[in-house]
Amino acid sequence: MRLRNTFLIVLFSAFLFCGIVNSQVLFSDNFSYTTGNLVTQGGWTAGSGAGTTPMQVIATSLTYPGYSFGTGVGGAVQIGTSGEDDFHLLGTSLSSGAVYASLLVNCSAASAAGDYFVHFADGGTFNLFCRTAIRSSATNTFDFGLEKYSAGGSYVYTNQPLNFNQTYLIVIKYKFNPTTTTDDEVDLFVSPTIGGTEPTPTISTSAGTDITGLATPSSISSINFRQGSASNAPTVQVDGLIVGTQWSDVLPVELTSFSASVVNNNVNLRWSTASEINNKGFEVQRKLSGSKDNYTTIANINGNGTSTEIHNYSYTDKLSVVGKYSYRLKQVDYSGAFSYSKTVEVEFNAPVQFGLNQNFPNPFNPSTTINFSIAKAGNVSLKVYNLLGQEVRTLLTGFKEAGSYTVNFNAEGLNSGLYIYKLETDNFSQVKKMTLLK
Repeated sequence: MRLRNTFLIVLFSAFLFCGIVNSQVLFSDNFSYTTGNLVTQGGWTAGSGAGTTPMQVIATSLTYPGYSFGTGVGGAVQIGTSGEDDFHLLGTSLSSGAVYASLLVNCSAASAAGDYFVHFADGGTFNLFCRTAIRSSATNTFDFGLEKYSAGGSYVYTNQPLNFNQTYLIVIKYKFNPTTTTDDEVDLFVSPTIGGTEPTPTISTSAGTDITGLATPSSISSINFRQGSASNAPTVQVDGLIVGTQWSDVLPVELTSFSASVVNNNVNLRWSTASEINNKGFEVQRKLSGSKDNYTTIANINGNGTSTEIHNYSYTDKLSVVGKYSYRLKQVDYSGAFSYSKTVEVEFNAPVQFGLNQNFPNPFNPSTTINFSIAKAGNVSLKVYNLLGQEVRTLLTGFKEAGSYTVNFNAEGLNSGLYIYKLETDNFSQVKKMTLLK
C-alpha cells in the first residue's frame, strides 16, 4: 500500500499559557459573558454612579503576543468616559505582602488632562490604591500614569508614547512595606517580557514620593474599573484580567512552542514549556475545521507541577477521515482552573490508492489489528472466513469516507488455524491470510 505523504508543520513560538495556576491567584476574568451583558451579571458589583451607563461586554476579545488568557475567549469590557464604576471582591483582604493585576488594555481616545480607569481598593470604599491613568500627548499618542493613593499626591507618567487602538499588556502592583507607615510601593509594568522573574517596573513610587502624612492602607480587597469624568476619562477596552499575590500568578506557565506535523495518517503534536507553576497537565483537543462541532478532548498529558526547567511534550493522533483539523491545548492547574493555547491546523489527505495491510501481530492469540485504506468514499465491508469459505466474523460494514482505518479483531471462541480476511468496497476487493495460534 502506498499513501501520499502530507507533511505540514505549523509553529507558534514564544506565547504564554496564562491560567489561574496556584492558590495565590485571587481572581481572574476573561469576560466570556453573552455579548451585551453587563459586567455586574458576571459577579461584579456596581459602585459609584450605579445604573448610569453601566459597563457592558463587547464581542471583540483582545489579543497580545504571548498572553493567551482571554485571547480568543469571550469578549472584553468597554469602559467609557462617564458612568457606573464596578468592582469585584478578591475573596480576601490583604494587609501585607504584595498584590498584582495583569490585564490587556486598548485605548481609542484620551484627554490631555488624563484620568484613571483601573485600581485596587478596600472593597467598595473610596480608599483607592495604585490608580492607573491614561492621558493623550501632543503627538496623538498616549501615556500610562500611576498614582499611589487617592487621598493625595499626583500621577507619574511613563513618557513613552504609545499608539491608540493598539493592545498593550500592563501589570500593576501594590506592595506593603512594614518599615514605616508611609513607605508602601506601587509599580506599573508596561509590556513586560513574558516569562522569567519580575523585571524592573516602568514606573515606581515608594518612600520619598509617597503622600506625606498618610498611613498605610488597612487592606486591599477588590479590583476596580472606573468610568471617570466625561471631560478627562479615556475610552478603553480591557480583557484578560488576573489578580494574584506573586508575579508568577499573573504571568505563569510559559509555552515556548506548539507544532503539528502530518505524516501519512499520523498527526504528531509537540510543545515545550520554559517554566511551569502548579501545572497539573494538558488536555489535547481536536475538531474538524469548519464544522459546527465543539473541540473534543482526545488525550490527557501530565504536567510537571512547578518547574523553571524546559520540558518537552508530545502526542500522536491517528486520523482516518480526510479533512482539515484544528488542535489546541487546554492547560489545567491543580485547582481546576484552565486556559487555552493558540490553535494549529493540519490537513489530512486521502490515500492515493486502496489497500489492505497484513494483520499484526501474525500469528496472533487471541487479538490482532488490521489496517486498510480507501481512496474514495463508498460502502465498505471487512469480513473473516475459514478455509471452507464460511464467514465467521463481520468486522466492519457500512459507508466510509476516504482515508485510513484500523480494526481490531478478537478471535475468542474460534479454533486455531488459518483464516482469510477480505476487504470489499464499491471499487476494490482484496484478501489476505492470517494464523490464529492458541
